[in-house]
Amino acid sequence: MNTHDIEAFVAVIDTGSISAAAAQLNLTQPAITRRIQNLEQALGTSLLDRAGKPLKPTGAGREAYQLGRRVLRSVGDLVAGVAPDGTPTGELRLGITPNVGDVALAGPIDEVRASFPRLSLRITSSWSPTLIRLILAGSLDAAAVMVMQETEIPAPLQATPLGKLELAVVAARQLGLPRRADLKAVSAHPWIVNQEGCGTRAGIAALFAAAGLPFQVAVEAQGTELKLSLAARGIGLAIVPPWTIERSAYRDELTVLRVAGLPEAIHGWIVHLPMLGKLALPVERFRAAFAENLEALVKARPAGGARRKTG
Repeated sequence: MNTHDIEAFVAVIDTGSISAAAAQLNLTQPAITRRIQNLEQALGTSLLDRAGKPLKPTGAGREAYQLGRRVLRSVGDLVAGVAPDGTPTGELRLGITPNVGDVALAGPIDEVRASFPRLSLRITSSWSPTLIRLILAGSLDAAAVMVMQETEIPAPLQATPLGKLELAVVAARQLGLPRRADLKAVSAHPWIVNQEGCGTRAGIAALFAAAGLPFQVAVEAQGTELKLSLAARGIGLAIVPPWTIERSAYRDELTVLRVAGLPEAIHGWIVHLPMLGKLALPVERFRAAFAENLEALVKARPAGGARRKTG
């Protein structure tokens, strides 16, 4: 067994085919096949289900894939550690939630790419609970997650604060709802929410359930402007970051509510497993740039937004 065999196997799983792995590694297809056979022989088990396409790992193959990636990472750390400049190389796999990715991600990515040009980035967008599971499974190196409580981040993950993301409840002005309400009052109205799997949606639904109140879903939608357009038409209430309201084409058709019992913010964290090795510095650079972007978004509220046109 050698690292070239592991590299070939990991490439096949990543790309889904031997031909794509061969192109990625600049090898012939027979060479990729031989390397995988060598690895299977060394481990004494089959790693690929060859019955269908794309190629998928067997149960043993899934475990070998995760462990193999760690081996390649350690080799990369070793090479980088003894290199004259000590520059991180290889791949950094980052996770980001959809609700802030579009507006807060570009700057941090540019920062990491400029600071670590020999490091390639792979970005995964998903809801926070999914990103946390992917890190625990070894499929991501780090993720920027948004949670209502720090207790939602399980051991052994390490978490560093990013800052808070303020939330606002909006309703169509035509509904004539009061600016201040409680859970019971808003439970009479349906909601426009993210798809199943969103941690914030699950947390808010749990608050209504704990109060013995219904939480009605009118529409599942992703993207704040779509949610605001639906809310402006009176289809339901929505909960979004305040800056998205003030930049929205629908801001004059919306009322911002302060609902007692609902959180006014969720908290951002960079989470990862211990022992990041040479990736620790790029992850910290990403965290610092992301936190700066998030703070700038919160502060950059234009005058005369939806908050001043409520009631």
